[in-house]
Amino acid sequence: MKNIIRKYYFGILATLIYFGLKFYSPKIFPDLLNLSSISPTNYFELLISSTTSIFGILIAVILLTFEFVKHTSFRRKEENILTKSVVTNLVSIAISVIVLSLISYSSIQDFKQSNNLTTAYFLGFLFVGFIVSIFPATKGILETANTLKNTKEEIENLTIVQFREILTLQDNKFISKDSSLALVRIRHELLNSVRECDYEAYTAILEELNNKAIELIGKGDNRQTTEIVFR
Repeated sequence: MKNIIRKYYFGILATLIYFGLKFYSPKIFPDLLNLSSISPTNYFELLISSTTSIFGILIAVILLTFEFVKHTSFRRKEENILTKSVVTNLVSIAISVIVLSLISYSSIQDFKQSNNLTTAYFLGFLFVGFIVSIFPATKGILETANTLKNTKEEIENLTIVQFREILTLQDNKFISKDSSLALVRIRHELLNSVRECDYEAYTAILEELNNKAIELIGKGDNRQTTEIVFR
């Protein structure tokens, strides 16, 4: 339950605020856009059609990105793009705008009453929030497909302790499929670059590993570090 609330926090909060505004009749927003003079039907139809169109495009982007990185998603379930907060938040906001606009479409006849007008402005602001969140969310989604960048960042964060995790050769840890080990994940990306004949990614990963090894050798006891890195 807590995980659901955390994932869909924005959608749940928007729904609670909506019903609070709808039933307690507060007059919060001045009618600066003169919404009281327009048809609620046209207003909510505009919100619904605009949101569904944009949402459909975003779903296509999410599915396309997932197609590119599904091997990573299935191997590292904690990094599944479909469970990333940027995706769940965006989906919850979009669904909130659509569902709440549909409810308003069927229940609000005019904007003369204060609670109806306040509800209309709230949904308008929620729609604007949805539009504003598209760029950072899309950026985060597309960055998920950049597995080379993610791998280089993981190499940059490697420590001597993580090298020790795969040091015991008799345990076959380095050739295992234990994705909880950083070097195993890096090895898998290196193998993928070979399998896909991606020379640029292959050389970039090796270069990053080489630089990290040099950096680790320069820290602490050089003799001990060299033995750990190159054993």
